[in-house]
Amino acid sequence: MAGWFAEVAGDEWATMNVSADGSYKALATSTTTVGKFYLEAGKLRYRSRRTTPLAMPSAEVFGTASVSEDQGKTILTLMPEDPNYLGRAEYERVQ
Repeated sequence: MAGWFAEVAGDEWATMNVSADGSYKALATSTTTVGKFYLEAGKLRYRSRRTTPLAMPSAEVFGTASVSEDQGKTILTLMPEDPNYLGRAEYERVQ
């Protein structure tokens, strides 16, 4: 999947690879994020943390995820629980 996520300096392009077990790694120019998707009470959720830059360790972030289809595109949207966290992301599935 590839798409945009919100950062302090603005939106940034990222590529996300998701494994069959729900774990993922998202790579962007300024950061790498690792996480895992899981089901809780029938809702798709995620937890993640940034692994770079090393000088700025990241606490785990929790949020909800949703998958939608529009005009033949599959979109994955991540929304953090903490409204002060600028980590909202939208990815489009690519082949």
